[in-house]
Amino acid sequence: MKLNLDEAMENLSFNLDQRRQIRARKRSLQSLARVQSSLTKWSVLLHLSEDGSRGGEEKEAERKQERLHLDPGLVERAASEFNQLQFCISKCENDLTKSHKQVIGITPAIPTYLL
Repeated sequence: MKLNLDEAMENLSFNLDQRRQIRARKRSLQSLARVQSSLTKWSVLLHLSEDGSRGGEEKEAERKQERLHLDPGLVERAASEFNQLQFCISKCENDLTKSHKQVIGITPAIPTYLL
């Protein structure tokens, strides 16, 4: 009788641990989806998806001109999105691919884009 009870407890403990791991993985994947969404919003908000055919100096001059015309509401939205992005990155670190990490590598430089 005790052997059956111990075996049932082990099975129950194993199943609970599996469920806990599945929930953690699900949260991580949801955060990864939010990272992708945040990166897309950043691209739209800050016009980061520019045409790569123009020269570097021309792009920089255009960016400086755009910075002068940034709406304060847009800057606030971008800052909020940046905070959300950082939070989501911290929650899905294990699921980030190499390409995600390369794109996310530019995020520390983005606040200087707003200056």
